[in-house]
Amino acid sequence: MKRGNGYHDDGPPRKLLRNDDPSKLLRVLIPTRAAGPIIGKGGDTIKELRSQYSVRLHIPDSRGPERVFNLEGDRANICGCLRELQNVFLDVLSAKNADPRLLEGRKDDDGKDLDPSKLLDLRILVHRSQVGSVIGKSGDKVKELRERHRMQIIKIYQEFAPLSTDRVLQLIGEPENVFTCVEDIMETLEETPPKGPRSDYDANNYDADKLLPPPSAYDRYGPPPPPMPPHHDYPPYEAPPPGPYSPPPYGRGGSRHGPPPAPVPPPSGHAPPPYGYDDVLPPPAAPYYERGYSRRGAPPPHSSGYRR
Repeated sequence: MKRGNGYHDDGPPRKLLRNDDPSKLLRVLIPTRAAGPIIGKGGDTIKELRSQYSVRLHIPDSRGPERVFNLEGDRANICGCLRELQNVFLDVLSAKNADPRLLEGRKDDDGKDLDPSKLLDLRILVHRSQVGSVIGKSGDKVKELRERHRMQIIKIYQEFAPLSTDRVLQLIGEPENVFTCVEDIMETLEETPPKGPRSDYDANNYDADKLLPPPSAYDRYGPPPPPMPPHHDYPPYEAPPPGPYSPPPYGRGGSRHGPPPAPVPPPSGHAPPPYGYDDVLPPPAAPYYERGYSRRGAPPPHSSGYRR
């Protein structure tokens, strides 16, 4: 069925993403193939969720391998929607598709090796001016969130999503722990509304064969490593990614005919410290953007996660 307005709901699109209260909006990055199960046959699933939880749900069309799932409403109701979609999320957003190094050596509460297929890898978009409130002074807030909600990974990517003022917050943990952590983060974001220019990430701006240099992610308790050089020979998205691992980025802008442009600098006076891999993990040896999910179906054996 043709959806001319580009939104998967039962009404015309509104300008709510620009004019309404942004503190009541959660934006989740999902692979394109996750849109169908969330929408349901004939839109039944998304209509039922909207009716049951009194929230507005939108998944704008995208030409790329990822989309932005917008949930607008009360945070408790938004998290209720996420819980209803738990089985869908575990099917397409499980940590088994994430970079294996992120969970290497980690144990569950019983001391056993973690089963990535039972962990959720959820990524949300956060305005750059709000990142500091999520990190906290010297990383205290992130550490508190990780301990309170027994999260395996909380990671904030240093670079912006393409042509936007958004950064990506990655959460990996047991589904219920992730959902309670999201609710806690939303409360923090409500207390610190976005400031300054706002340009929400549009998944149509994703372009896998146009890349920026890798980010300067590092151990949150240690100094950053030497700057990583740009990579100009990354194959197109459809080609298999190089190397044995493929960690999780999101699309980058740049030019395939020359050196990529420099990353968008954070605004002066508002730059929170970069927040990288967890304290027990070294920085990645391979470019963090060597990863992605296939728009043709399940990821290949060494592909990981979905792209930034």
